[in-house]
Amino acid sequence: MNRIILRLKYGALLYNKKRLFLSVLGIVIGVAALVVMVAVGEGAKRKVLKEFETFSPDTIAVVAGKTRLRGGRPIQISIATTLKLADARALERLWGVKRVAPVYEGSALLEYGDNTVQAAVVGSVPKLFLIRRYTLEEGRVFTEREAWHNAKVVVLGYAVKRDLFGDEDALGKRIRVRKIPFEVIGVMEKMGTDAAGRDLDRQVIIPITSVMNRLFNVDYLTSVLVQVEDESLLDQVSGAIDRMLRKRHLITGEKEPDYSIVKAEEILKNKKRSSMIFSAFVVSVSAISLLVGSFGVMAVMILSVKERRREIGIRKAVGADNWSILKQFLKEAVVITMFGGLVGVLLGALFSVFVAWAFKYPLVLPVKSAFVAFSVTLFFGVASGIYPAKKAAAVDPVTTLRD
Repeated sequence: MNRIILRLKYGALLYNKKRLFLSVLGIVIGVAALVVMVAVGEGAKRKVLKEFETFSPDTIAVVAGKTRLRGGRPIQISIATTLKLADARALERLWGVKRVAPVYEGSALLEYGDNTVQAAVVGSVPKLFLIRRYTLEEGRVFTEREAWHNAKVVVLGYAVKRDLFGDEDALGKRIRVRKIPFEVIGVMEKMGTDAAGRDLDRQVIIPITSVMNRLFNVDYLTSVLVQVEDESLLDQVSGAIDRMLRKRHLITGEKEPDYSIVKAEEILKNKKRSSMIFSAFVVSVSAISLLVGSFGVMAVMILSVKERRREIGIRKAVGADNWSILKQFLKEAVVITMFGGLVGVLLGALFSVFVAWAFKYPLVLPVKSAFVAFSVTLFFGVASGIYPAKKAAAVDPVTTLRD
């Protein structure tokens, strides 16, 4: 009996299956897109915050040459050789500065036995590990004495250790960096990429003097990392750094400086802004898709009213009132949108899992957004069904039966 009642109420929905499919498809696409993009946006935001776990927002990077922020990442557009170790030592004396780490970065071929790997070589001091929040899986960090006395010791990134040693213990072993032997004293934990897009697992960290004197034979730095006492002092310390370096590098008037000052806070804001703009754009497109889908439902219901005028006339002739007819067509519109909404949420969740896996984003299933999307779908369903339902309720039974 219940099956017969359901067939009488909703059986007409399946009268034209292709048309029904196309109307539901608009709802499915809109809901799925909304769920996926909110999930991807939240995942991207968490990934950005994870990248900043190794780049404290209280840090200022003084980069040799000119840089520009593009897509939330600092891109070096010119190189200079005027940033010196003496500049780094001078910055340590500024008010509000907590730590300073001079840095020289290069690239070199590393060898252990028959295994070789190309890796980024970072020369610095022990304070770098504190400023960048690097943590070790095993071993130790080199000392200040080792940093300033050309010690041939090295801390390996996670991927470098894996490629050179596999499952073999690396501590105490000697590798060759540009044919020069270095003792492995530490291995860093797996960290992924940082805010600047560098793969932290494919780098090695060596005492600054060893890198400058033994490996690359240079007398300049590529950057200096400055950590301030408190984030509120970022602007003041940044200004003091600029004034000091202008004086030391003899930069006067409107002359362009031969360095760039980049605040980690600015990189974070740019990344978040880019992510928010992208998410807002896609959510807007998804909302438009939902709206278009609701118009599709409305079109299906209007056509259904035209095709079922005789059915409506017979029902009204045997006693059905306008409210019963209106409710029937409203229910049909809601059933279409509910079905489309449920399928859309399911597909959106599945695709979110795939995107998180493919792009290595943290998996975020936006339950709240899925609920909102489903609620909006129901609203559109009711809204799109009101006009056809009123039109159906206004059908004159005498006219339809005579026709």
